[in-house]
Amino acid sequence: MAGNTRIGRSVRHAEERTALQFCVYLGHAGETDARTHALSLFHRATPDVLLVVAPDQRQVEIVTADGIRHRVTDAACTEAIAIMRPLLRRGHYEWAIVAGLDHLSMVAGPGQARPGAVELPNVVDESGEVRTVRE
Repeated sequence: MAGNTRIGRSVRHAEERTALQFCVYLGHAGETDARTHALSLFHRATPDVLLVVAPDQRQVEIVTADGIRHRVTDAACTEAIAIMRPLLRRGHYEWAIVAGLDHLSMVAGPGQARPGAVELPNVVDESGEVRTVRE
């Protein structure tokens, strides 16, 4: 729980810094790949940036919405994963996610929220349970 709180706070900080919607999925990917499984948890709206970490499958993926790819490029996502990789190898999932979010929010920089954006959870775990941290 402490890790999810730390991750949730990091997501909130990234959202405040960038005005983008970030979400983290940490857990098992089921029978599909991690990206497909994480995206299936969102029915009506998807976050601007979805960071997927599936430790059992050894998968990390960052999915960005079409409208923000000029702010969070594929190269920036690759860099974030490279920053996360050494921490993930040591089993420090929470710290890896925090480092990845920090990098992505620094690259994206400040911006304006999309009009009509739907509030989404900060953290989704493998059971589909969502956590939104507000303080």
